[in-house]
Amino acid sequence: MSSYTKASIQNLKEQVNIVDVIGRAVQLKKAGSNFKGLCPFHHEKTPSFMVSEQRQYFTCFGCGAKGDVFEFMEKYYNLGFGEAVEKLADEYGIKMEKTGRSRDEDLRKYYEVNRLAAEYFYRAFTGGPNPGYTYMKGRGMTPKTLKRFGIGYADGSWDSLYRYMKSKGVEDKILEELGLCVRSRGRMHDRFRDRVMFPIINTSGKVIGFGGRALEKDVPAKYLNSPESRVFQKKNNLYGLNITRTGAGRMGFMIMVEGYMDAISLFQSGIENVCASLGTALTENQARLLHRYTKDVVLSYDADAAGRKAALRGIEVLKAQDLRVRVLHVTDGKDPDEYVKAHGKEAFLHLIDGALPYGDYKLASAKESFDVSTSEGRIGYLKKAAQILADLDPVEQDEYTKKVSRDMSISEAALQREVSRMEEESRKQPPRGPAGPMNPRPDRQRVEARGSGGAAGTSSGQSGPRQYAGQGPGAGLDGGASAFRRAAVTRRERTILKILLSEPDYLAQIQGKEAIFETDQGMRLFETVRQAASGGKRPNVRLLQDRMDDEDLAALQEVLDHTHIDPGRSGDVFRECLRDWEREKISARERELLAMLSMADEEENGEAARKLTEELMDVQRKLKEYR
Repeated sequence: MSSYTKASIQNLKEQVNIVDVIGRAVQLKKAGSNFKGLCPFHHEKTPSFMVSEQRQYFTCFGCGAKGDVFEFMEKYYNLGFGEAVEKLADEYGIKMEKTGRSRDEDLRKYYEVNRLAAEYFYRAFTGGPNPGYTYMKGRGMTPKTLKRFGIGYADGSWDSLYRYMKSKGVEDKILEELGLCVRSRGRMHDRFRDRVMFPIINTSGKVIGFGGRALEKDVPAKYLNSPESRVFQKKNNLYGLNITRTGAGRMGFMIMVEGYMDAISLFQSGIENVCASLGTALTENQARLLHRYTKDVVLSYDADAAGRKAALRGIEVLKAQDLRVRVLHVTDGKDPDEYVKAHGKEAFLHLIDGALPYGDYKLASAKESFDVSTSEGRIGYLKKAAQILADLDPVEQDEYTKKVSRDMSISEAALQREVSRMEEESRKQPPRGPAGPMNPRPDRQRVEARGSGGAAGTSSGQSGPRQYAGQGPGAGLDGGASAFRRAAVTRRERTILKILLSEPDYLAQIQGKEAIFETDQGMRLFETVRQAASGGKRPNVRLLQDRMDDEDLAALQEVLDHTHIDPGRSGDVFRECLRDWEREKISARERELLAMLSMADEEENGEAARKLTEELMDVQRKLKEYR
């Protein structure tokens, strides 16, 4: 995601009207100087959702949702901040200016070429009789579903797409980079031929790649995906998430399936909280992406050996990102696509109700590998079960120890001794698995994420006790300053990271105040440093660098090379960072309270207004302590 300048984000906010934006999603009626409607974020019969055109702000006196136009876009459409900015800019035709810190050059032309290809395939699919449409119709897909997912068809010609793209002036280099065409013996030809085309669209609504399903039999590759490119990395994306992320938020969980058709069939049946992996093992980045929209995942992979192996591997990846996991294997040897067509939505939902929690699934899978009717098999399974139990947290371990003990008629004490032995052996082993940033940023209140201040750190020439200089509040109601800071690591974040790298004892003072890291990248760097500094030891910078991807590595290098703190002043600087952040957080809350009070109806929201007034008085008392 590219970063945009503070000025361009502020300009965007000034050019859009929050009433118009929200009015497309919520039926609003004039109520005095404000607008009122039913809240889209919780069920209500009496409107308590208010929008202020004057303040360009919304609030709900029922559920407490509130914020500016960007926060509405984020919450309603389940978008990240950058995605919300891009979506608004695209809808209003407003050009955004990128910062010099953008990781890559302008990639719009690549997205545009993929869009052109998707339109070309869709027209070929819907323009007249063709094998692709016949195949999908035979699979039970309705025109409405096919249109929703933008399904297309690549004909059997060697160069029909290539000739179309050349008529649009597209360079051969871009067609090759995106994998739409390939060069062979000095000539260009289409990569996808005689295939049903599944456009892969990211959560910003941009076509980033394609999956093609062969229509001929005995083709070496039944499914062919776009190769990795500057806009398409399989490890960072999930099929269908652009459509189904709101369903996941509504239902409270996401169903993960293996194939395009599984996802589309379930969606058509009315199960709209489903997405699919892209032909690769579930990755850490995909798990982080899921974490943005839900905390619960149901894995619905094939019940064969490969599917079970993938599920076990996926469990570990998802658990590492603090996601709760259950596993569903469809009965009758069918995949989700076949099952839901044969038995319907309610039957599939019943299967979900019986999905196994990850601990039960891991133990059940392990048990299948042993003949527990024999002593040797029983011992083998119990040792494997002890390994599984050793990886659980204490509460889970206690619960599952009891289950295995009852199931296998072995004493809990004996099983726990074996678990303790496994834990001791594990402590002696070197860490396994890829090193890197741990979990995604914890959930926090919006007022913290957007109400914090800006710059920190100093230049070598600065004097005086105050080595931290804030840029002002720049929060919710003030406009784009807060938005801009969320795009890249802030100076304050760099300052704190520099202190923690050399003096890890300060980590204890961050406990409970992690929201001071406002940006995703800042939080990733902090989590990596915190992990490396466990036990109070000073982090090994070289090992830290080995754990990071290129983007985070560049940010760390800036911390090391360009963030200066005068000798002996770390404590003062650290305390100033915390103090200014806390002051700005309180100031942001004061502005929010004033805005909400100005929108409250004395008759309908009297009790809420009273509570807001009490909180405002308390907040203003706290602010005096910082002056």
